Amino acid sequence: MELNIAHKKENPLLNRMEITAKVVYDAATPNYNELTDSLASKLNKPKELIVIKKVKTFFGEKNADVLAYLYQDAESLAKIEPKKKEKKEKK
Repeated sequence: MELNIAHKKENPLLNRMEITAKVVYDAATPNYNELTDSLASKLNKPKELIVIKKVKTFFGEKNADVLAYLYQDAESLAKIEPKKKEKKEKK
């Protein structure tokens, strides 16, 4: 998997950087964890502050567009991003 950052835009109102990137892959589309790890290593930032918002794939092609947010701190992330619901166990 090869990830290239196409554009970075600072959003001071929300304490985050909005990142668009292109990813080229050989097998299946990379999952959000793989994309987060790759972005974190590319930007030298902790992966806990990165949120992948959208992965847009193209039919018949092995590439995708990625929209991600890099927050300045955990407080800003917790304030803005919706909380993940926990899955209920089936009885």
